[in-house]
Amino acid sequence: GIGGGVDVEYDFMDDPASRLFHSSGEFNSLYTTRDDGYHHWYHRHEVSDDTLVLAQWEQWYNPKILKEFYQDDYEDRTGPRTFANVTHLGDGYILSGTASKSTHDFTTETEKFPDASFHLLERHLGKKVYLAMDSYAGYYHNTPSEVYSQRYAHVARLSYDWNIMQGLNVVPFVEGAATHYSNSLDDGESDALYSTMAGVTTQARFQRSYRGLGKFEGFKHIVVPSISYINQESSSMDFEDVPRLNDIDDRPIRDRVETKLDHVVLGRNSVNG
Repeated sequence: GIGGGVDVEYDFMDDPASRLFHSSGEFNSLYTTRDDGYHHWYHRHEVSDDTLVLAQWEQWYNPKILKEFYQDDYEDRTGPRTFANVTHLGDGYILSGTASKSTHDFTTETEKFPDASFHLLERHLGKKVYLAMDSYAGYYHNTPSEVYSQRYAHVARLSYDWNIMQGLNVVPFVEGAATHYSNSLDDGESDALYSTMAGVTTQARFQRSYRGLGKFEGFKHIVVPSISYINQESSSMDFEDVPRLNDIDDRPIRDRVETKLDHVVLGRNSVNG
């Protein structure tokens, strides 16, 4: 067949005379004589230095459209998504609101009408003791499984940062979760899930400094390997009764070992340090 489309980019980040001041985005489309194609729109608006609005609309006319036309660029990407999000970064916390709608019958997706989340970043409570917390509230509908529920989820973690020696830390932690559902899967009545988790993380730190280059007076390469043992205790709801809307609800009983290796490269600017 024959295809045609429109690609548009706009950037009004530095144009105070525009009604779209502090906004940027792009629109892409393709349609063919075989009734195939897609429409994409992405928009970003910086309300302030700490508040950001993101909007996205992706409409496909078959599940393989991008892979058929742009295999090399999109061979590993997930399905289309449509959502709007507002995120505010505060002093030690993140506040976010998201609304999303499923517009395709060939994808499995959880709609949000809307979802509000609060994330308390790790906060120092006392000597070597830290607290972090995440909360979610909203109405969710998983398509096409037709699982739906209001959900109020709260997860809190306490950790103790024990520095055994320079470059080696051991961090035991305990985590508690409480989630209320307006509809459980067994009888459709409201129910609550309570669970606890405990574990320990051992983390090392190796670093090396290098001479500068160009505008940088020096570089530092940091390697952080870690290993964690985690024990997930039993929960108050049977796993088959939990409306599994996304990974927040996935709290099976298990023991597991996780490993991670982080590489961090830092550069010191010679102009401002």
